[in-house]
Amino acid sequence: MIQRASLHRACVALLLGLHLWLAWTASRGFGPTGDENAHLAGGAAYWLRDDFRIHAENGVLAQRWLGLPFLAAAPHLPPPDDPVWHDNHYVPLAEH
Repeated sequence: MIQRASLHRACVALLLGLHLWLAWTASRGFGPTGDENAHLAGGAAYWLRDDFRIHAENGVLAQRWLGLPFLAAAPHLPPPDDPVWHDNHYVPLAEH
């Protein structure tokens, strides 16, 4: 019985190690998906400016949640009179 439990623990450890290795090697070669920057910009706009026009398709709660760690980086948003805000384009906003 002890040998079987040890075998299970070894398999779990091996699979966990394989998963961590795959995640690490993939994260070095791949960046965020195409619209993750837009989610971050939308979340920052929601928190910092209470402006819900930027990338509102995915809902406020999800982007506010995603934007919380982003706020720790003290993102720089363009001033409210910048054309980015009037055009509602999240790509230039995400590039700031």
